[in-house]
Amino acid sequence: MMTIGYKLIPNRETALEEADTKNEEEATSEEATWKQMVAIGVLLAAVVFMIFEEQFGIPLHIVSVMGAMVIVLTRTMSEKKHTVP
Repeated sequence: MMTIGYKLIPNRETALEEADTKNEEEATSEEATWKQMVAIGVLLAAVVFMIFEEQFGIPLHIVSVMGAMVIVLTRTMSEKKHTVP
């Protein structure tokens, strides 16, 4: 494997660079603005729910998980894009 194996393995650096350029091209300014507004809204809602935890009756950890679920379900942030290979 050490003698000819390296020739059979594809070059990962170029594949990762191509994937990054495709992701940058797909993102438009309108989509980025929409995602920013969703993220800000979720952040503000989470902070308000955390401040008034006793009045709403929802614990802090549940509020944070709900905020994360909203971010992922609205595709503001994806797990695939933000994981380290």
